Amino acid sequence: MSISNLTKLKSLNVNHNRITDIQAIFNLRNLHRLCVANNKLQNVSAVQCLDQLQFLNVSFNQISDLSPLSGLNNLIELVVEGNDIKSIEPVQQQTQLSRLCCNSNPIQTKTLKNIQQVVWLQLRNVCTNAEDLKYLKYLKQLQVLDIGQNKLQDISMLEKLTNLEQLNIRNNKITSLNCLSKLTNLVWLDASKNKLQDILGFEELIKNLSYLNLTRNKINMYDLIHQSKYQLINSLCSLDLNGIPLSKRDQKLILKFTQVTSLNLSGCYISNINFLTNYTEYQIDEKITYQQNLLSLQTLILSNNNLDNIDELANLINLKYLDVSGNQISCIESLASLVNLHQLDVSENQISNIESLTSLVNLQQLDVSENEIYSIQSLASLVNLHQLDVSENQISNIESLTSLVNLQQLDVSENQISNIESLTSLVNLQQLDVSENQISNIESLTSLVNLQQLDVSGNKISNIESLASLVNLHQLDVSENQISNIESLTSLINLQQLNVNWNKISSIESLASLVALQQLNVVKNKITNIQSLASLVNLQLLNVSGNQISNIRSLASLVNLQQLNVSGNKISDTESLASLVDIQQISLDNNLFGNEYLFSYRIFAKISYQQISYLSLCGSGLQNIDFLQYFKNLQTLKLNNNNICDIDVLGHCQKLECLYLSNNSILEVNSLQRIEFKDFEIRNNFILDFSPIQTHQNFKKYVISEQKIPELKDYQIYNKSKVVKNSFYKQYSEEKKTLKFKNKLETVNDELQHKISQIKTYFNYELTLVLRFCFYYQETGTQ
Repeated sequence: MSISNLTKLKSLNVNHNRITDIQAIFNLRNLHRLCVANNKLQNVSAVQCLDQLQFLNVSFNQISDLSPLSGLNNLIELVVEGNDIKSIEPVQQQTQLSRLCCNSNPIQTKTLKNIQQVVWLQLRNVCTNAEDLKYLKYLKQLQVLDIGQNKLQDISMLEKLTNLEQLNIRNNKITSLNCLSKLTNLVWLDASKNKLQDILGFEELIKNLSYLNLTRNKINMYDLIHQSKYQLINSLCSLDLNGIPLSKRDQKLILKFTQVTSLNLSGCYISNINFLTNYTEYQIDEKITYQQNLLSLQTLILSNNNLDNIDELANLINLKYLDVSGNQISCIESLASLVNLHQLDVSENQISNIESLTSLVNLQQLDVSENEIYSIQSLASLVNLHQLDVSENQISNIESLTSLVNLQQLDVSENQISNIESLTSLVNLQQLDVSENQISNIESLTSLVNLQQLDVSGNKISNIESLASLVNLHQLDVSENQISNIESLTSLINLQQLNVNWNKISSIESLASLVALQQLNVVKNKITNIQSLASLVNLQLLNVSGNQISNIRSLASLVNLQQLNVSGNKISDTESLASLVDIQQISLDNNLFGNEYLFSYRIFAKISYQQISYLSLCGSGLQNIDFLQYFKNLQTLKLNNNNICDIDVLGHCQKLECLYLSNNSILEVNSLQRIEFKDFEIRNNFILDFSPIQTHQNFKKYVISEQKIPELKDYQIYNKSKVVKNSFYKQYSEEKKTLKFKNKLETVNDELQHKISQIKTYFNYELTLVLRFCFYYQETGTQ
């Protein structure tokens, strides 16, 4: 039955599909709620007749025009995040519209001026300066505003929004909150990840706050309290100081927040928590006297500090959530009294004994990973556990887990377990990770029919027939084992992700029935034939690198592929890739492409250059990369181990973030002058001058190491003109004065005469590295 016949439908959710057309909903006039997020829509014209619609989510599509929404007069909430929308004028007249999310769009912010009816607005990642948001001052009805992730330094345009109750300005470059002093209705403020050092002029605002997040700023805790005239300590219910270094004086002030129920002190450089002791008369100044402990605390985060003792936590009996991960704790006996705990994280410490956890019978989530635990016998009493992580310890026996029948998620990876028969009773398990152990037999998993995610990678398994009954599996990882036969996987028709990397598999014909697969990894096996993959039309990611594949024509039908890796095979013909219209990431390293011009034409002639963001062609014998001029949206480019001399074309790739050019024959980097990289590697080339990129912010991070000593066998010299040689010689003689190759030159002087005699054999190539050739002329005095 077609969806168009469901005329009485009031709510429809088709998120996370590959929908390109929604004309089928044209007649669903009774729809109140419609979700079509994460699809491939380019227009929403089919929505224009749904006049009863109150909620619409079309986020993460390819929509640029909201005109079809202009007549939806009952629309209350609209979510258009992650599209290509420049104007919101079409919805300005929607008098009922009160909630609008425009995150990650190239919004022309002047179109915000007339949506004065909106009370809830999200504008994350839409602008870069205050001028872009100046029109916000007209939206005086706003109660909730999110302008995070915008690189803003100035937020003065907010000072007239006096009705604001919640404000998110996180991840900007704000240095002052003075302009917020009139926003006395604020009760919730996230100013994390900015450049704040004080809160001067902020006193009136603070007294009504119940939630304050100042994570990763440079605010002094003592000054924070003092400048707020101590009003802050009486109002806050939730305080997040993650990443703010706290002095001992600052730490003692924490105890004064008697109303706080949630406290985050992660990464605050705390070495002890004596400040949590119940001081009754300890006085810092005339205005602060400790009278009681933090008895209201329900959530406490002390992760990533320098704690080795947590005895002071014993009195916080109302705690429901405790995180002390990433410290140096070896003893947790003090936790035995915290019987109200629902969630506990003590991972990444030095704990060997967990017997004190026996009394915590209300625990639902427990993480003791990355410690030095040998025995988990004490966990047998924690029958209410839903999630348990004991990974990265020294555990060999897991029989005590038999009683934990309510477990839904279990991670025992990276231990010394060889027997998993005790897991048979855990029939409610949905996620199980037993990777990186010493398991050879997995027959006991047959009864775990509710499993949706299973990881048995890194063991000694050769037989996986027992997995045939796990028909509810969505994700399966059997990589790094000794498996040669995967026919038993045929029945797992609900699989969406499958990893069989690093096994002994020679045939994947049995995978043809797994039509729901979206991700498939078959790296480093013995596969020669991939014709069976032709039926897996829902694949979005495919990695078959490191096999013996020579024919990839069967990939032509995988039109939904977004990521493809066929590196390290025996591929010479790539024409079939032209049909991959959605491809965004391609890895073709180390294959047998032959003629580079024919190769680059065949691959890229029909593919949409605009959508490719990742391209890897390492070890492909490339000399000419001019075809890259069309790849305007490339973000990552890997060209290591080729014969590339000229990289001028990369100047067209202005969106490059990661570039890898090691082991080529590159002379200069002028074309990279205007590109700011996050990661850049250019080892072993012939570069003389790095000055064009020395001004880059991350220059010191670039891997530029020692460049090659020139050898004629590495060059292609295309012109024997003496005039040309002399011209380059003059230029090079000036540059050479600043080089630091003298010590290296001494080691090759004896070979110079022999190399000069080879010059004639290179004269039939085009001129590329004559500059280096002339270097030898200068050193020997040869004319």
